[in-house]
Amino acid sequence: PYLIGLSGDGTEAIVWAHDANDYQGRIYRVDTATGAEEIISVDAEGNPIAVDRWGDVTADMSTLMLRTTAALDPMDTVPNSFDVYLKDMNTGSLTWLPDAPLGEFTGDGTSIIASGGSGQINGQHYLVRYDLASRTRHVVPLPAMPYSVLVANDPSNVLVFTATSEITGIERVDTMTGTVEHVLNSWDFGFYRNSSNLGNVFITEDA
Repeated sequence: PYLIGLSGDGTEAIVWAHDANDYQGRIYRVDTATGAEEIISVDAEGNPIAVDRWGDVTADMSTLMLRTTAALDPMDTVPNSFDVYLKDMNTGSLTWLPDAPLGEFTGDGTSIIASGGSGQINGQHYLVRYDLASRTRHVVPLPAMPYSVLVANDPSNVLVFTATSEITGIERVDTMTGTVEHVLNSWDFGFYRNSSNLGNVFITEDA
């Protein structure tokens, strides 16, 4: 199982899990007191759909982001393509975001920040902010390959862990203005380079 999100009072968890022989799994809502679970990765008719592990949920648990090869929108006509959808946790409705990257919600729920990976445009590494209100992508060039991203409350404060073959660093990125501030380098945490899971590193909301 992989924890996607936990409610503020700790009573509800959103969890991704899969069978041993199936990389794509399901997303469940779990009552942390009783262990009761409900599959919430379902289509409009309530049928379970396979989704991959990388999803997120807003801080207020109202919106789930998932990625699937299932065509859940009539306009989604490319077979077996991985597409990002938003699920309204109150109504169950699904919204296809054909241009959205899979990433993390900002704490205020206004944007998605593409996390990890090694995206390049003409050889330039970058970070993507997807504005949910305007449905637009904003690209911020980075000095090195991004490996992990820590997202604070709003899109103006994102920490990006970057690395080259010689050095590892941390950049503070304001994705609203495109400003990149170098925070730290030469810290030897090369063992993180093949993982986006920085489980023992945190960013406070007012950092």
